[in-house]
Amino acid sequence: MTKRAEFVEGRRTRAAAGQFFVNIEVRAQPNASEAKLLRALVDPEGRYSWVPAAALEDLGIMRRQPIWFTTPDGERVSRLAGYAFFTTEGAQTVDTVIFAEQGDPTILGGHALAAMNLVPDAQSKRLVAGQPLQLPTSAAP
Repeated sequence: MTKRAEFVEGRRTRAAAGQFFVNIEVRAQPNASEAKLLRALVDPEGRYSWVPAAALEDLGIMRRQPIWFTTPDGERVSRLAGYAFFTTEGAQTVDTVIFAEQGDPTILGGHALAAMNLVPDAQSKRLVAGQPLQLPTSAAP
């Protein structure tokens, strides 16, 4: 029996000029029937994706390692990270995910976007397929 994605509502985050939100599905495994559907801020400049810790825990995603960040006022804070599968706009990837705490936004970050070859179209406020990727020179025919 296939479960539907559960919509998870996180902290209300406002998009700045040129920013927008997309719906993402988060899974513990690529074909897992259980998924969380979230509304995430697209942040191609941010390295990591951030998902509410409770949603990740519900999926059985484990906390693996701390990652350190600096706040705008210079304070160092850490968040724990794990690995999750992200799906949006018909593309899927596995990526490092930050266990977002209370007050942290839900974000689809640059690593996941690049791995799915998706780029933000700020004018239409959606993600679109990127250009075909260049083959490494050693793999070229």
